Amino acid sequence: SDGVDLEGWLRLQDGALAEGLSRIRVQGLVIDPPEQAEAGTKVRDPASTGGLVLDRLAAQMRVKPAGGGWRLEVANLGLAVDGANLNGIGFDLGLTREGGIERLDLEASGLELRALAALARWAGRAAPEPLPDGIARLLALEPSGRIEDLVLGVYFPPTSAPRWRAQARGQGLGLARSDRIPGFSGLSAALRADQDQGEIRLGSEGLALDLKPLFDRPIGLEQFSG
Repeated sequence: SDGVDLEGWLRLQDGALAEGLSRIRVQGLVIDPPEQAEAGTKVRDPASTGGLVLDRLAAQMRVKPAGGGWRLEVANLGLAVDGANLNGIGFDLGLTREGGIERLDLEASGLELRALAALARWAGRAAPEPLPDGIARLLALEPSGRIEDLVLGVYFPPTSAPRWRAQARGQGLGLARSDRIPGFSGLSAALRADQDQGEIRLGSEGLALDLKPLFDRPIGLEQFSG
């Protein structure tokens, strides 16, 4: 790591934790592959061995008791991975006393798919089990673009089925061509959904389709909606 700045404060009341605050800033953090870390091998080029390079990591966190359980809040979480950014992330997580999840409210102002893909690939290498086939196939298509204004809520009522809601906008979305599936870039999308229904609106003012080998060059559409 090029630099780590970690600060923390604890407030105790009657001998118990009443509130914990922390702030972290990291630059140039290299996370070695599990086999490298276990062997204690120094990796000179993380990219060549599957290592993950976090160019930047910053966040503010607070934890406190709430309703017989715990509440974890994270604000201003930002990452830079392989030159791509994940910005404006914040979440509010409610936990039971035993550590079970009661609710999750998450927001993010800007998520570059290239950064999310890099984290997913790393998770696939670090986890004992491979990624699900669907996710692995999606990563092979090199997703690009940006997710903006993401809002996600997941709730686990004690006596009923889980509830969830989500909304987000996608800008400049793209996938590489694969076999008989055409590639595309420049797609815009808006999503709004919950456990009962959902809606996706597509549009673009500069959509490009990769239809090789049918056409040698990408086909440009000045306007597209659906």
